[in-house]
Amino acid sequence: MSFLRIDQVKHIIGFSQHVMRSVAILIFLSYSALQAQTVQCVASVEQSVIEQGTSFQLRIEVSGENLRITSLPQLPEMKGLEVMHQGAGESTSISIINGRRSMSKSYDFILRAKDVGRWTIPPVAVGVDGKTVSSQALTIEVVPGGSISGSQRSEKTNDAFLALTVSKKEAFQGEQITAELKIYSRIPITQYAPSRMPGFTGFWAEEFPMPQQIQSTREQINGVAYAVYTIKRVGLFATRSGLLTIDPSEIECELRIPRRSRNSLDDLFSPFGDPFGQTATVKLQSEPVKLNILPLPKENAPSDFSGLVGQFDVKTAVDKNSLKTGEALTYTITISGTGNIKSAEIPPTPFGDDFERYDPKSSETLNKNSNLVSGSKVFEYVGVPRLPRQVEIPVFNLSYYDPVLKKYVTKSSGPHRVTIAQGTGGGIFSHNALSKEEIALLAKDIRFIKTENLSEESYAPVYFRWWFIAGMIFPLLLWGTVYVWAIKHEELQKDGIGLRYRKASPLARKRLKAAEALMKSNQQDSFYTELSKTLNGLITDKLHVGENVYTREHITEILRERNVENNLITEYMDCMHMCDEARFSPDGKSRARMDDAYERIRAAILNMDNAL
Repeated sequence: MSFLRIDQVKHIIGFSQHVMRSVAILIFLSYSALQAQTVQCVASVEQSVIEQGTSFQLRIEVSGENLRITSLPQLPEMKGLEVMHQGAGESTSISIINGRRSMSKSYDFILRAKDVGRWTIPPVAVGVDGKTVSSQALTIEVVPGGSISGSQRSEKTNDAFLALTVSKKEAFQGEQITAELKIYSRIPITQYAPSRMPGFTGFWAEEFPMPQQIQSTREQINGVAYAVYTIKRVGLFATRSGLLTIDPSEIECELRIPRRSRNSLDDLFSPFGDPFGQTATVKLQSEPVKLNILPLPKENAPSDFSGLVGQFDVKTAVDKNSLKTGEALTYTITISGTGNIKSAEIPPTPFGDDFERYDPKSSETLNKNSNLVSGSKVFEYVGVPRLPRQVEIPVFNLSYYDPVLKKYVTKSSGPHRVTIAQGTGGGIFSHNALSKEEIALLAKDIRFIKTENLSEESYAPVYFRWWFIAGMIFPLLLWGTVYVWAIKHEELQKDGIGLRYRKASPLARKRLKAAEALMKSNQQDSFYTELSKTLNGLITDKLHVGENVYTREHITEILRERNVENNLITEYMDCMHMCDEARFSPDGKSRARMDDAYERIRAAILNMDNAL
């Protein structure tokens, strides 16, 4: 066994110390190089051309080794752009390659393109280890909505967007198109609030009821899975043909953006990231939707086309097959089916001129439980016959256009035969314009003035005496008076206009007093009959209209020609309807309602009397 000499040991120790010093120097230089390594800060957006009103994401990414962020990035106010949320998301990425560790931090911001033009995002500063690093400036071009083509738009991946979908892009005028407003999101939505709903100019819109709690569905777009929230569903019926546009909608959404770390170790132990994350409020805007509306074909269009488009059925009915004059007959038309049932117009009355006709009433029931609008509409006609005879209400035809069959369809119902017997009363409008006693009273001759006996004790000449003068003047006055009266009387007797006109007002007041007495004695039927006579009598006498041939439509036209105010005409006709309905309907015959009816009709009669 050999031993080293002392000088050899010293040499080895000296060499070792030299090596250690060299290694220490190298470690120091490497550490300094690491500390002096450049930290990069980069700004990026999804695309540089943005449509006006659209939200987009700005990302600030800081990369380097052993990053220690001392101040977070803050965006200043920018012209043409609006900062919706500062620091909407934050992520960290750490990687080790060949033993070398690198790190990057990303900060996301939500911006909105507010105004059209070219706008600059200035450099954004971030504090790293007490020093400030800045990103580069970005230029964003904001273009009007709808300027970006569909292919360009599809290349963009959005975390959330708003879309209006339609069941068809081409339809006939009046055919239903179902439109749905949907939110597509890859990020959980905590709440939303509509700020502008779509405008449906050129459409009749029927909104479907939506549930209180909206459940999401799943859809894939370009291979990306989205949660879809349908927030509005509307049935649209175009009211005109041509190219129609549904305007954009806008809503505000609150999104929960999770903080996810791109560190592989963090992902391993927390694959879902931060379950709470941060919230960001963003504005989403849909694109306008264009629809091609076709006009209904003119070929084979029936002359009685109702204007309805869809699938419908019709039924007609009468409430009785036999009745007497003066009793009411009710005829109903029921249209039911799928389509815009509200657009069904009131058909013409089935009753002829020998009926007293009332304004028809309509009621409708809509069913919007599915994606199709359906329901029924009922038209009710009431008529009172004046003459006894056999009446046949003709067949009612309903012609509509079926967009599925692409042709016009006609459905029919009826006819209905009704037997009318002679009633005991004189009908609703029978009344005496003037009694014989009133005519006789008016036509009485003027009684002569009884002369006094003359005194014989007067010695004055005859031509100076008062009776001689009076006897000379009085015959002249009497003759003139009789002549004028005879002329006026002859004119009145020729057609009776002046006679009826003069007696209309006093006769109306007399009948009002009679109706008041009937009301106090609770004779309900007679009360309403007397009021009806009063209303009709005033009109026929003032306007000199035949009581057996006139209709209320005719009376309304004459009153308008006389420049009577529309509100007076409407109130007067309503009072006439009220009397007739009270006579034929048992629910209107209470003492309280009689009092109200009397006061209302009395006011209407006085107002009409003054107007005429």
